[in-house]
Amino acid sequence: PMQPTVPVITKEEAERMIHDKKFFGNLIALGVFLCITAPAIFVLGTTLTGFQIGEDSAATLFLFPLFLMIAVAVGLFIFSGIQLEQYKYLEKPFTLDYSLTEIIRKKKAANLPYFTLKIVAGVVLCILSPLTLISLTVFIDDNDFYGAVGVFLLLLMVAIAVTLFINAGTTMDCYKQLLQEGDYTPERKEDKLVGAVASIVWPLTTAGYLLWSFLTGDWHITWIVWPVM
Repeated sequence: PMQPTVPVITKEEAERMIHDKKFFGNLIALGVFLCITAPAIFVLGTTLTGFQIGEDSAATLFLFPLFLMIAVAVGLFIFSGIQLEQYKYLEKPFTLDYSLTEIIRKKKAANLPYFTLKIVAGVVLCILSPLTLISLTVFIDDNDFYGAVGVFLLLLMVAIAVTLFINAGTTMDCYKQLLQEGDYTPERKEDKLVGAVASIVWPLTTAGYLLWSFLTGDWHITWIVWPVM
């Protein structure tokens, strides 16, 4: 029997794939940013306006932007996932022209310093983010206002950090997938379960994050979900 032919990825296909992966990866990063900052705005807005219109009215008022931002984020996750379905054929073995392989290797090497910088910056922001809450509530004044501001700044820093993680990881994964390195080697491509789980992980993470946060009210703790992801 004839052996199935292995598709050859052209330079145009590779460039389009890199562009789309980066673009839709940034949309996913934006969705995660919205998921994290939405409760930050909810907590801060509810606290600031609660003094004038009452806590219940303030909470009801800021539920609208909260769920609007979450709805936009989930929409971005779904839209990006559907658009990236066109590159599922890269989950099967393929070949690259030798000259194209060298070009992608050089691009990967050129991107490495930016990848490292973004990862380091994100880790530093995650480590320092709790200090905003501690500084405002312990060293300045332990009241609802400073606590809300502290939670807002903490979540904002985490949102920026996670955005950096996703942006850096998406770009590096583009090169690894084309070079079939790391998690994209032919042997690991056989694991179809990973792809199936990854396609729904962001909406489920968002739902779990919101459920945990609303049930406990511990917005200053539940943010840890995003760096772990």
